[in-house]
Amino acid sequence: MSKLHKSAFAVLATIVMGLSLFTSSAAQADGQNLTMSVNVPSDWHFGDLEKDVTYATTGEALEGDSVEFELVMTYDGTCGSLDGDDAKYAGQYLATPHAIITSGEEFAADLIDGGSYGEYTFNAPAVPFTILPFDAAVTFNGGSNFSVYVGTYIDTTRYSVVTLPYGNTATVIFNYSGEGIVGSTSVQPITAGTYTITPEGYFFSDAGCNFNTTGTGRLDVNEYPRTPIYTPTPTPTPTPTPSPSATSLKKATITVTGGTYSYDGSPKSATVTTDPAGLSVSVKYAGGSSAPVNSGTYGVVATITAKDYEATEASGTIVINKINPILKWNTPAKIKKGTPVSSKQLNATANVKGTFTYTVDSGAVLAVGTYDAVADFAPEDAVNYNTARTQTVIEVVQGARSIVVTFSLGSAKIPASVLANIRANAALPGEKVIVYGYVQPSNSLSADKKLSQQRADALAAQILNLVPSANVVAIGKGRTTNALCVSANNKCAVVEFTGK
Repeated sequence: MSKLHKSAFAVLATIVMGLSLFTSSAAQADGQNLTMSVNVPSDWHFGDLEKDVTYATTGEALEGDSVEFELVMTYDGTCGSLDGDDAKYAGQYLATPHAIITSGEEFAADLIDGGSYGEYTFNAPAVPFTILPFDAAVTFNGGSNFSVYVGTYIDTTRYSVVTLPYGNTATVIFNYSGEGIVGSTSVQPITAGTYTITPEGYFFSDAGCNFNTTGTGRLDVNEYPRTPIYTPTPTPTPTPTPSPSATSLKKATITVTGGTYSYDGSPKSATVTTDPAGLSVSVKYAGGSSAPVNSGTYGVVATITAKDYEATEASGTIVINKINPILKWNTPAKIKKGTPVSSKQLNATANVKGTFTYTVDSGAVLAVGTYDAVADFAPEDAVNYNTARTQTVIEVVQGARSIVVTFSLGSAKIPASVLANIRANAALPGEKVIVYGYVQPSNSLSADKKLSQQRADALAAQILNLVPSANVVAIGKGRTTNALCVSANNKCAVVEFTGK
C-alpha cells in the first residue's frame, strides 16, 4: 500500500484516502511561480510494508486567491486496480501533480506541469514508479539436492512456500529438465538420472502477475540398491562399526556461483569454491564438461573428486542472453524521378551476417516525394542475436529538363516531334513551363529585347494551344547568349520544365 505525504513545510497539509491536498493563501502583489517536487520509493515489491510517496511545494497564492496542491495517481498495469489513490499491485504507476487555483469562492484553474493561469505558472513534472512482483520463494526442506529410488516419487513434505501477502495462497507444480528430456516436463521422471527441478506457482486470490516463483532443486533418481539421500519412508539401519584399519572420509562443502551474461562468443564459467579451499571438483554444465558459449540457461553441478573427502553436490545456473546486432543505414542521396531504387539506396549494414528485408523494393520507380523506408534484419545466428529494425528516408525529386527550339519568327514553324515532346512534358500535373527567347545580337539593345520577347511569346502561345491548362511563362532574354543556342546563332527558344 502507498501513502502520499507532503514533506516538512510551514503550511497546512491534509491526507484523504491516500490523496494529499495542500492549500495555500497569502496577500502578495507579484505573480507566482508554483512548484511541486515528488519523491517516490524505490525497490518496492507487492506485499511490502507501507511505502511513502512524498512531495514538497513552493509558492503562495495572490491576495484573494487560494491554491490547493494535489497529487493524482494513475496505474496502467493489469495485476489489479487502484484502491482510491493507493498503489498496491505490481506494475507501472504515474504520480501527476496538480495545482488548483480558486479565486474568491470560484474555481479558476486546474494546472499541471507547464500550465499557467493569469499571473501563476506551475512547474511539476509527473513522476513514474514501479511496484515489482513479490518473490514467492519455494524452499526444499533439508537441502535442495535429494534422491529417490527408480519408480518412486518426491514426498510433498519436502518443500514449502514462503508466506504470501494479503492472505494469498499458492499451488506449486514442478518442471523437470535434463537426462534426455527435450525442453521440460511437469511429470516427475522415474527413470534413473539427474534432473533440475524448477517450481512454478499458481496463485489465489490476487492476479498471478503480482508474484515471481523462485527456487531451484536437484533430483537424483537412483537404481536400487544405491542408498538415496532421501526416501519417503526411511528405514533405520544399524550403524556398522568400522574396522580398525578403515579411514573415515573428511567432510567438505562445495559452493557454486553462477551468473547472468550477454553473449560475446566466449565461454561463461561458474565460480566453484570448496571448504577446505582448493579441493578438486568435477563441474558439469547441462551434463557436459565444457562451459557454455551460446545463449540459453544452463544448470551447473559440482561434485567433489578430492581423495579422502566427501561432500554434497552443489548446483547453480548460468544464463547467457541474446544481444542486439548493430545496424547502420545512412540517408541516401536524393534520386531523380524515373531512376529505379537500387542497392545505392537499399544498403543497410549489420555487424553480423544476416538478411535484410526492405519495405521498398529494389527496382521500384517511385513518384516524386519522400518515402519512409524500413529494413528488418534477420541474423544468420538466431541463437545468439535478436532480430532488429532500422529505417531511413528515400527522397525522389523532379529534375529540370530543357528542350531547345529553333524557328523563324516569320513562320514560327516548329517540327511536330518537338511539339509532341513539349506537350508531353507540359501536361504533367504541377509542371511549370518557362519559355526563354533569344536573338542574334544587333546594334539595338531595345530591339533585341523586344525580338527575344516575341520569340518567347510565339512559342508560349503554341504550347498553350497544345495544353490549355499548362502553367506557361514567357521571358525574353534580349541579347543574352545561351550555350544551348550556339548552333542556331542564338536565334532560338529554350523551354524549361521545372516540376513542382
